[in-house]
Amino acid sequence: MAYDQQLADVLRRQENLEVALVTLMTVCKRWPDAPLVVQRAIDVGQHVLCHGTPPALSAADHASSSRYMNPSAKSAELESWFKAKADRITNPPQGFVGGHGYPDPEIYAWCDRLNALSRVCTLQSCAGHRCTTELHCGWCDEQSTGTANGVSIEDLGHVMNGQLWLWLDEKLSRYVYENATQLAALPCIEKVSVLWHVEGREIVDIVFRGAGTGDLDGSMTRIVEFFENGNRLCNLG
Repeated sequence: MAYDQQLADVLRRQENLEVALVTLMTVCKRWPDAPLVVQRAIDVGQHVLCHGTPPALSAADHASSSRYMNPSAKSAELESWFKAKADRITNPPQGFVGGHGYPDPEIYAWCDRLNALSRVCTLQSCAGHRCTTELHCGWCDEQSTGTANGVSIEDLGHVMNGQLWLWLDEKLSRYVYENATQLAALPCIEKVSVLWHVEGREIVDIVFRGAGTGDLDGSMTRIVEFFENGNRLCNLG
């Protein structure tokens, strides 16, 4: 009997945790323009609900948890990047994919150009999206059906910005500190910030006008130029 009671208590706690996780994920999905860290948490939560455990961290992930990017850690990240692109081709996602862990083909070439710089590694990227009736986020779905008059998704005109997470080596990181106002002042930039991730990494977070506004290529041209110039000056110095 004692064992049965103990098992019942464990199952009840597990059920309560599942309810709490589903509730938290539902709230996060309704967050317009949620930052990538929240979107990544949603992906982890969905994995836990499906498999019972979080996605496994590889030995390379643990070895690459230093504050600044280094060549070996970048190599491990690029392997994940190539795999993510291949997975999207072999197992394409269904429905609205903005902000849910899938790489956007529209930004592939730009990420590859950034990754070609010796002092830069892209960790996360989003090309940006405009919600439509066919493909839209949870927030738009709620807004269009949760009002008395009913507002069409097209009328909402919801746009998700483009976003980049960049992991830099120490020298280029210092260049960014000194010149961040130049990057932030560009008309295409919504926000530039620095994140100190739970893994120990220091990440430059850039939110910009992307494909949802029709300005992906123009925005990325200016962003890439900034880092190409910084990479070149760091190499010279």
